[in-house]
Amino acid sequence: MFSGDAVFGEATFSGPARFAKATFSGSAAFSRATFNSFAEFSEAMFSGEAVFGGAMFSGPARFDKATFTGATRFDEATFGEAMFSGEAVFGGATFTGPAWFLGATFSGIAEFSGATFSGPAQFGGATFSGPAWFDKATFGGAVGFGGATLAGERYDGPEPGRPRTARTPPPK
Repeated sequence: MFSGDAVFGEATFSGPARFAKATFSGSAAFSRATFNSFAEFSEAMFSGEAVFGGAMFSGPARFDKATFTGATRFDEATFGEAMFSGEAVFGGATFTGPAWFLGATFSGIAEFSGATFSGPAQFGGATFSGPAWFDKATFGGAVGFGGATLAGERYDGPEPGRPRTARTPPPK
């Protein structure tokens, strides 16, 4: 448990970074951090702001069933630049506050299946080179994918009147 602010900005994690089930009571700052191996944040609880802007995840990054109650920033984060699969897993994650993935790059699988976004969720300018799964993801606030690239296809927004629950084919 991190009772105050946890500051890991510009840190380099050479081996596995294991934060599964960790509780961050204050803000959690991982800005421009480098994760050279597996990054495990499954079931972690972020009570304050969670900032991963500019972070680089070379290996798998797991945030499944993590809870983010404050603002969450993954702007310009990069998932998968090296020899690992580079999967980013947010399946079942809960984002209560705003979630920003502006300009983020997902080289491998990006999985948000069953994720809940209560506040605004912004993926504008993000690049999804591999599969992007949003099966049963729920968006309660404004959602934006303007300028995002999905497997080589640019996406400029939904048609008016479309439902806010994403239903894409589930992972096989």
